Amino acid sequence: MSRLGAEWLVVGGWTVDLFLGYPTRTHDDVDIGLAREDQLAARRLLVGWCYEKVVPEGRELARESWPEGDSLELPVHEIHAHSPDGHHVEFLLLEREADRWVYRRDPRVRLQWDLLTFGSGLGVKALAPEVVLLFKAKGRRARDQADFEALLPRLSDDRRAWLRAALEVAHPRHRWLRDLA
Repeated sequence: MSRLGAEWLVVGGWTVDLFLGYPTRTHDDVDIGLAREDQLAARRLLVGWCYEKVVPEGRELARESWPEGDSLELPVHEIHAHSPDGHHVEFLLLEREADRWVYRRDPRVRLQWDLLTFGSGLGVKALAPEVVLLFKAKGRRARDQADFEALLPRLSDDRRAWLRAALEVAHPRHRWLRDLA
């Protein structure tokens, strides 16, 4: 990743483990987040790998080849890269307006870009746990609930307050709101 030439951060389930300082579960892949404007740097990074973009098709999602030089716009935000020997990396594009991150599911939810990450014990930046939980709030997967339960006792008052406010805007009837009161 040092060859990327752009700011990147660990996102998804690995962020939970980095924040807590220990593994909580197995992970299928590594999820890397970067600002949408840096997507072409990610496309050039892994020479010889197969790149696919995830494209909405009605209520379903489909993977399509992502040709080099093709710029992706919303709603496309997910990219999968596969090596010839079976390794897999997922890139997630983050929306940015000047010095603010914007939640793609509800642009009323924002955060200063410099508050979007924390420095992990491994020396890499990772997505703030409250933002990870906001993304995970969309679904009802058991692993997302487990991640919430693992993180909740370790969230500072400021992180809890931000997550509560973001959920109230983007997911006002979410079950986690009662635990964040």
